[in-house]
Amino acid sequence: MVSELSSYYDAIGHCPWAELTQRIFSLVTSAPLLCIVKAIEGDLVQPAGVNGEFVGVGQNRMQRLVRRSSLGITSFSLLALVACGGGSKSEATNNANNDPPSAPAGISATAADSEVTLAWNSVSSATSYNVYWAVTGGVTKQSGTRISSVSSPHTVSALTNGTSYYYVVTAQNTHGESRESSEVSATPQVAAPAQVTGITATPLVGGIQVSWTAASDAASYNLYWSASPGVTPLNGTAVPGATSPHTLSSLTPGTTYYVVVTAANAGGEGQPSTEVSATPDAAVAGWSTQELINVPFDFFDTDLYLGDVDINDDGTAAAVWVEEGSDRDTARVKINRFVNGVWGTPEQLAGPSAFSPNVVVAPNGDVIVSYLLQGFNTDGSWLNATVWSRRHANGAWSNAEQIDGVDLSEFTFMHGIDLASDSNGNVVASWIEDNAVIWVNRYDAVSDSWGTPAAVSNSVRLVQKPALGADGQGRFTVVWLQDTRPYDPGQTAGGPSNPTLYSSRYSSGAWSTAAQVGHTNILDWESAERVDLTVNADGTTIAVWEQTRNAADGGTDWSVDTVRYDPLSDMWGTPETIYSQNIYTSWPDVAVDASGNAIVTWQPTDPVDNSQRIASASFYDAVSSTWGPVQTINVDDGVTDVDELNVGKDAAGNAIAVWMQSGEIKARHYNGVNTAWSAITPIGLRDGTDLVFAISSTGHAIAITDPLDTNPIPWTRGVWANVFTP
Repeated sequence: MVSELSSYYDAIGHCPWAELTQRIFSLVTSAPLLCIVKAIEGDLVQPAGVNGEFVGVGQNRMQRLVRRSSLGITSFSLLALVACGGGSKSEATNNANNDPPSAPAGISATAADSEVTLAWNSVSSATSYNVYWAVTGGVTKQSGTRISSVSSPHTVSALTNGTSYYYVVTAQNTHGESRESSEVSATPQVAAPAQVTGITATPLVGGIQVSWTAASDAASYNLYWSASPGVTPLNGTAVPGATSPHTLSSLTPGTTYYVVVTAANAGGEGQPSTEVSATPDAAVAGWSTQELINVPFDFFDTDLYLGDVDINDDGTAAAVWVEEGSDRDTARVKINRFVNGVWGTPEQLAGPSAFSPNVVVAPNGDVIVSYLLQGFNTDGSWLNATVWSRRHANGAWSNAEQIDGVDLSEFTFMHGIDLASDSNGNVVASWIEDNAVIWVNRYDAVSDSWGTPAAVSNSVRLVQKPALGADGQGRFTVVWLQDTRPYDPGQTAGGPSNPTLYSSRYSSGAWSTAAQVGHTNILDWESAERVDLTVNADGTTIAVWEQTRNAADGGTDWSVDTVRYDPLSDMWGTPETIYSQNIYTSWPDVAVDASGNAIVTWQPTDPVDNSQRIASASFYDAVSSTWGPVQTINVDDGVTDVDELNVGKDAAGNAIAVWMQSGEIKARHYNGVNTAWSAITPIGLRDGTDLVFAISSTGHAIAITDPLDTNPIPWTRGVWANVFTP
């Protein structure tokens, strides 16, 4: 009997208490069972009315009852059968498997990007599981959205990041579905960004520029900096919401600063980048404060056009420009001279109807200006434009002199003037007549007179603005681009023109015949523009220009091309390409030193993001006769273009590049001894529409610009100058 009692106790011990009382309730309607129950009613249940309702006793009391041996075996055995639903342990187990499974336990929810993964403990009698979810708490089988027949773990996808989701899980088998599990919730979110890469730090004057590679999963960036290494988000000075490139300004020159950058998004902040450092520089000494050199005028009444600047080895300089009123044909050529470190009073040289001035300053400080003067018929209609010149010597200006040799009654139009002076003060002026012919005239310093104009081009169609240079032996070189295909009236725009570079040289009192020195393999619809020229004292001459070629894919390739004249062999070399890309590249500029080493600068469209123009440079080594790698010499801020890039070199090989960017005039110096660039020095806070620059063989330099000042009412425009003294 004892072993039989133990079996029944084990069955009762494994029956849920609610099930036990429910089974007793369903069986007590039979008389024999009532009698048995009444025999032990003091320990088990109490009858409560004719309907057979009973109040169950506690589970502990039931277990104590089972252990008592003083009860009749018959009563106890029947009680066990009533409790566990059968006459044996195996019968009790089988009857329990006919019921729905228990609710799952151990449920968890883990959020990720746009998804939540649910997991739970298995239920032994379950054949499948159901998930119910909602975006508010208190999920039930009735209120939640059902996902049927899933298994653990289960991932719910295509969720909205930032929204909280609530879940319960039920177990199911052939006998039904369990009640709901406990509720869990999770909020899907993007993962925190990866570590920032590609970080660099560039020294500036009084600051550093920090750049990094954009991360696809970043919504923003945080920059942390310190004057001590080992900077972290915890100990660094934070710059939240930084964008690349970011400038840290007002830093101490000579002190090294350390920087890390993190990426952030809704999922959090990523790991800091590797640490970089840079040491701010002091401003390059020698630049003057930007100075107003004309009388500002009402922007709405007068236009301003910068002309030219020049400076000699003593630092004597001159700047010319045009001021034009709102009335017709009121253009006036103005000049100011910089002598003994002081700007003078602006003077009017020509007008009305004078424009396109150029200027040279001779070694002795004399100044020669050339300009165009527009002519009119007696009825006021436009007649022509002719080339004129004036010279300042011995404290006075000469009378205006026409130097093109054209009959004023003839219809002509001159433009594209350039001037160059040699070391003896001789000057050559060049210009274009009616878009078709290059003319030159030479001023002789000894006789103080201009010679006879000479046509040096032989184009079958059109020519472009020439460029001039002079060496130390009184020899001059002029280069220009001219068409090699004649106009074809049967084709659109006259058909292809196939321009290439030509040159003529002045030596021993005569100009040489025009010679093709550029490419000989120009194809139809390929073009060239914007030639520039530099000549050193021994006659080494380098020309650069902007070349376009037909690309294999049907597009256009832009390049910076060059050709070099060797005075020892008295020959031009073979044209070559310094730089090429399939997006716009423009405005090459060139300078050469006494050793024949040269620098070319140009403004390519940024090949990385195709959004801004940057400042590029390449150096020519006269020993190896090769051009060096391309350098980016500005700090690309990703926002503003480089504009009006100019470069010059002194005889010792030092160079200065100037340009406009971010509302400032920037200057960067290249040291020819240690072959290194200085930090970028802002030399003026006013951003004009033009920037004109010149440098002498001793390193004296001048830059002028024409900013619009919007502080006064009405707005004013002026000419502002910076002078560099080495």
